[in-house]
Order: sequence, then structure tokens, then C-alpha cells
Amino acid sequence: MNPIDPKARLGDRYRIGQDEAADHETGGRHDPWLYTIPCRYGHIYPHSDRLLAVYCDRRGVLSKLRWIEGLIPHQIGDDEAIYLFEPERFDAVAAVVHPRRRRRLSEKHRAALLRGGSDHRFQGQSHGSKCEQTEPESLFSIHRDPEGGLSKRLRT
Repeated sequence: MNPIDPKARLGDRYRIGQDEAADHETGGRHDPWLYTIPCRYGHIYPHSDRLLAVYCDRRGVLSKLRWIEGLIPHQIGDDEAIYLFEPERFDAVAAVVHPRRRRRLSEKHRAALLRGGSDHRFQGQSHGSKCEQTEPESLFSIHRDPEGGLSKRLRT
């Protein structure tokens, strides 16, 4: 059974995180079971091949979630709850728990950033300025002593 993949369905609009277990599971980084959508008031994650789950631990938000049509209570505690819902209800749930959106640059802003940083960008040798590398000069010179030994002296 393959879960609903939040990254494929919602990754273009919302941030996709991973469960803490992803670092410890074999193949965890790419396992859709471990993808989460972090929210201001909890998180959303895949529950099965046809349902998503929302976890919330805020009493005021829980009372709002309770009234959304189509949510199935899964685990209800004193101060926290997990509700199951179909992907078609995602927008209603998102309006309550506020998923974190992906940051996006507009083309106009991207062009402005590229223009602003162009003077400080690495140019390489293709722009006509060839720099020859030379050996760095040493601060010391080596001299032969009258007894035949070598000594190192600071250059003056």
C-alpha cells in the first residue's frame, strides 16, 4: 500500500518536512510515509493510501477543527487530537491549521537580485584577466654556516 504523497501533491505550494524518524529509518529520507507538512498549529501527514491526518495541540484550534465537515476523529486527548480527512478537504483544514508555505521569488525580484550581485560574482579567467601564479616569497633565507651547517635567517 502506497500512502498519499504530500510532496507530489502539495510540494509546490507548501513546505514539506520529515518526521524525526526519517534519519533513523532505512530509506527514510525518501519514504512518503515520513513526509509531513509543518503548520502553525500542528502538522499534516499521510495516514493511508486515501486519507491524510492532521495533528493539533491547541484547544481553540481543536474546537474549529471539530466543526469541519468530513473530519474523522482518530485520537482525541485532553489538549491534543488527530483527525483523519480526505485530500479534497485539505483547503478547509489548511484554513484552520495554517500550513507553512514555500518561499517563492517572483521573476522580477529574481532579476533584481541577479543584477545587484553581478559585480561581486566570480568572473573566472574567461573575461580577459589572466593571472599568473607565482611562488610566494619566503620570509626566511637559508645560509651555510662556516662550519658547514645550514641555518635559517629572517630576510631583511
